[in-house]
Amino acid sequence: MPGPSSDGFPAGAVITGAAEAGVAFDCGMAAIDLAVETALQALDDAGLTAADVDALLVAKGADLVPADRPTLELAEHLGLTLDRTDTTLAGGASPVVQIMHAAEAVAAGRCRTALVVYASTQASSRSRRLGGHARPAAHRSAQLEAAAGLLSPIGVNALAAARHMYEFGTTLDQLGMVAYSDRSWATRNPAALRREPLTPEQIAASPPIAEPLRRADCCLITDGAAAVVVERAGRRDARPVTLAGWAEAHRQYSLFGAAGLTHTLAARTGPAALDMAGIDVDDVGLVQLYDAFSILPLVLLEDLGFCPKGKGGQLLADGVTLPGGRLPMNTQGGSLSHCHPGYYGLFLVVEAVRQLRREAGDRQVDADWALCHAAGGGAFGGSQATLVLGAT
Repeated sequence: MPGPSSDGFPAGAVITGAAEAGVAFDCGMAAIDLAVETALQALDDAGLTAADVDALLVAKGADLVPADRPTLELAEHLGLTLDRTDTTLAGGASPVVQIMHAAEAVAAGRCRTALVVYASTQASSRSRRLGGHARPAAHRSAQLEAAAGLLSPIGVNALAAARHMYEFGTTLDQLGMVAYSDRSWATRNPAALRREPLTPEQIAASPPIAEPLRRADCCLITDGAAAVVVERAGRRDARPVTLAGWAEAHRQYSLFGAAGLTHTLAARTGPAALDMAGIDVDDVGLVQLYDAFSILPLVLLEDLGFCPKGKGGQLLADGVTLPGGRLPMNTQGGSLSHCHPGYYGLFLVVEAVRQLRREAGDRQVDADWALCHAAGGGAFGGSQATLVLGAT
């Protein structure tokens, strides 16, 4: 994979605008209106208007705007005429993958201003219940999952947690450190939906949902929208954050296509993105990791290279991700305390942009490099995407 180059490709793209809106259990808006609002906020943050946009990327999935043709619907509402569109579907990784596609397009001169948007009202519209569905029977492998009573996605993540505990000796207390870390940061974020203090004892007493996962280990179900603006570096005077490195990898839809439950494709995307950025894990001062269930960031910390395989629980127990720790993680509160309107990946990037711009208020950390990683698309992260951002 090529590294950064002086002529601007592939490291010639920057994020100039970022926004989130409608973070609530009931935002009181339709998903399309929420998408418009956050798109306009991101453009305003970049000092642009809708007339400047020539590429629109909106993740395709349930409860979007609408699910089958979201880019055209949003383009119509924003009054856009586009040269490029993208409706990538890779679950929670979709918006982060789309940022990579936008970066490649603007750096290659295929578009000038790309707008990446995600919006969902899954809480207020009651379009999703955590673990309340099996995969469609049309998928042959899903028939086997359904026969075993495996509900998606919580069942697969519960199996992954149980396997990690069996194979590496990870404890429930170590697993609970993800929720504790998320909440410790959320208390500093006025936009987080769960801000009240949460103690390790309260996490331990949290009722089981799918053992060993407890309620505190599972993401919120909320409304919300996020958007970022991607442009070519050096085009104009802005407040850019550099898109320094990226990588994506895809493998399975169902549990039966996974290579295992204790390893993910982050072991492939992480090193590739860091190599493209020309840095290593020791340079990273902030990690924004997809955490729909507490087992996922624990495994991602291992696979991305922040600790040896099997040591993610101990790393979390050491408190490195907490405020004041050497590796701040999910400083907005993550999907366990901030929000989770479905594809949470774009919210990870919005927070990283704010941190690298030094706009994070009481939760500000001292970091020049941030690593964002999103997972989704299939059982236990069949799609993985790593993005490295740098302060300018």
